[in-house]
Amino acid sequence: MSLPADEQFLAPGEDSDHLVVLLRGWVKVVAQSRAGYRALLTLRGPGELLGDQAGLESRRCSASLHTVTTVDLLHLPAARFQALARASTGVTAALEQTLSGRLREADVNRASRVNAVQAPTWRR
Repeated sequence: MSLPADEQFLAPGEDSDHLVVLLRGWVKVVAQSRAGYRALLTLRGPGELLGDQAGLESRRCSASLHTVTTVDLLHLPAARFQALARASTGVTAALEQTLSGRLREADVNRASRVNAVQAPTWRR
């Protein structure tokens, strides 16, 4: 499926039973706090897997996805993706690499927001 720029295609709280592969274009991932603050979490480009956490866990989306440019997307039902992953170690390895990279990215982002805290000085 193709979508124009500046269009939201997944919303927080939306039930998900699919994953999306971004074939062409750019998408921004945006989260909103309870206080209404919107934060750009990341940009995703061609070849990226989107909606994977909600889709694989059959849970609600935690962030929204907005097209930055015109995009081409492949919607893949979660059950179909899981069958492909079971049948192909390459798909499983790519998913593991994607999830590991995202965990590392999240750690770096969190660490960059933390102010240095001086360790307490203990008296002997």
